[in-house]
Amino acid sequence: MSGGERSVVGRRALTYAVLLCLAGAALALWAATRSWSVELTVRPAPLPPVRDTRSGASLLPWLPALALVTLAGGGAVLATRGRLRRVLGALLGVLGLAVAAGGGYGLVA
Repeated sequence: MSGGERSVVGRRALTYAVLLCLAGAALALWAATRSWSVELTVRPAPLPPVRDTRSGASLLPWLPALALVTLAGGGAVLATRGRLRRVLGALLGVLGLAVAAGGGYGLVA
């Protein structure tokens, strides 16, 4: 593989990584605004039950902020090079794990 081919493959991989990062962050931000749990409180007849809906953002207040930081990080990857890009990529990986952990918590909560 020549240097030119390696450059094209590297740019393509970077493009895919940034697009997946942005898509994941956007999906997490969207999911945080959806209803994650509904609690019904029974009241005496003839009153209907009280329905309390909680979104992901109310259950995990840090999740939308983390998703926004990840969105910004996707753009920052494009603005950096070399070692700083690698460090930023590792940080985005950790943020992705934290977002996934929040989603996992939402499944069991």
